[in-house]
Amino acid sequence: MRFLKDIKKEILLFAHNQEQLYIFFCIVLMVTNFCLLFTERMNLPARVAFVCIPLAVQMLLLAASRKPGIFFLILFPKIIIDAFQLVLLKLYGNSIIAVDMFLNLVTTNATEAGELLGSIAPVIIFMVVIYIPAIIFAVVSARETRRINPSFRKRALRGAGALLALGILFLFIARTRPDGFTVKYDLYPNNVFYNLDYAVKKWHRINNYTKSSQGFTFEASRCDTTADNGREIYVLVIGETSRADNWSLYGYNRTTTPMLDTLAGLLKFEDVLSQSNTTHKSVPMLLTPASAEDYRLIYKCKSIVTLFKEAGFKTAYLTNHEYHHTFMAHYFKEADIAVSVRDNAANSHDSLMLKPLETILDTVKSDLFVIVHLYGSHFNYSQRYSRKDAVYKPDIAERIAKKYKQQLINAYDNSILSTDRILYRIVDMVRSQECASALIYTSDHGEDIFDDRRNRFLHASPIPTFYQIHVPFVAWSSPRYRELYGQKWQNMTGNSTMPVSSNSAVFHTLTDLASIKTKYLKSELSLCSENFRAVPRTYLTDHEESVRIDQLLLSKYDYQQFEEKNIRLH
Repeated sequence: MRFLKDIKKEILLFAHNQEQLYIFFCIVLMVTNFCLLFTERMNLPARVAFVCIPLAVQMLLLAASRKPGIFFLILFPKIIIDAFQLVLLKLYGNSIIAVDMFLNLVTTNATEAGELLGSIAPVIIFMVVIYIPAIIFAVVSARETRRINPSFRKRALRGAGALLALGILFLFIARTRPDGFTVKYDLYPNNVFYNLDYAVKKWHRINNYTKSSQGFTFEASRCDTTADNGREIYVLVIGETSRADNWSLYGYNRTTTPMLDTLAGLLKFEDVLSQSNTTHKSVPMLLTPASAEDYRLIYKCKSIVTLFKEAGFKTAYLTNHEYHHTFMAHYFKEADIAVSVRDNAANSHDSLMLKPLETILDTVKSDLFVIVHLYGSHFNYSQRYSRKDAVYKPDIAERIAKKYKQQLINAYDNSILSTDRILYRIVDMVRSQECASALIYTSDHGEDIFDDRRNRFLHASPIPTFYQIHVPFVAWSSPRYRELYGQKWQNMTGNSTMPVSSNSAVFHTLTDLASIKTKYLKSELSLCSENFRAVPRTYLTDHEESVRIDQLLLSKYDYQQFEEKNIRLH
């Protein structure tokens, strides 16, 4: 007991010592910078600036008041950013909080967030141990009658000034190096606050979409040759977080797509990459003529749903997602029939969409276009299928950690099996209509599952990986479709080994498959066109810029995978 009393006494003495608290607050505020110093790519002068400038500024702020706890509390928003950054480092191993990270806060539903946070408890506990005591000490400091020693304060201000001068000097040196260094993009936490500002502006542009797209038209119509072809059905199935490497259809050593492996009329595209590793950017590009090369078009154009409506199709949109402040929320409303099976439950399975889809196929007798947006393989993987369908076991991971890699992979593979069954069932329902019909499936992006020494997990990291952008892409057509449009299907078959960017191909391919005329159709991006041309693979960056994938700062592990899987980058 005496030992505990001694500890309590020391803590109380520390809590009332303004000089010690000043040093403690400086250390706490720099924890994240020190972590980033080891995770981010920087030249030596940049590293000096990366430490000196933030430390100097924070020393000046804490010394601005004779009670350092006051400014520590004022800096509370920075503490929140620090905590968020540490979570990001836990998940991805590196990278600054990106624009997409902030947008995910307002576009991700509560169930998804709960599944994720519940699996990273250790880092949450670590942050609580660091920041909660610091906040308590700051309150004590602010209420303390004794102020910081004037001579100590003067030394702190002089030291901060010297550090700031040194940091600025090395900042200019770092900017002259080939890899560069800027305050806006590279200096933490300034770069995070810049990204936050960018995210807020983008969020406003998305919320203003109704006005910015008002009056837009595709000026779409059907080609005259389709007049006497009978009923036609076109289906787009969008997967979630499904990477090609875990599909047996793509050579995976487990049989995860047994039904698609033997499906007649199925066409597999060998070399497909997504232009984004986030749902809120990838799916809108799949559903519009926008792509990484001309992403700003997204703010003024409507979706492929409106295109098919203008061409005389009845349209349906089925989803297992909650759309929060995203373009998909608007696209969903464009459809004649909009069905959501999401009920906030963690186990809202994709199979719930099969019954309403069957009803739509049976009751709508006109030409029909359907979008089915699966929840697919989104974490938590074990919640994506029923327990009776758990083929690979054990499939329950206690938390996100490399030691549970096998359980995570088992659960992920089970989710791919579920997608396989659902895709087969959808094809079967469409085929039973005995009309000209075609279906395309691709995933919005892939996923990391502790695949190499980086120990990366999940997706949406500021810098993508091979596993996050290598996605499956398959197409199916009915015998009647191949009878009517044999040349289109022959062209698709010929293009199945070509390098494809899914986000630039889906809109144009579906438009061309359905023989729809519009000024927005680019035949060189349509997989069923003889004019299709492979172009350099690009990626949509955090600030909505198009960058060639071979110019991204990817890891050597990623480029090894591109080479081993024969994925061409240009």
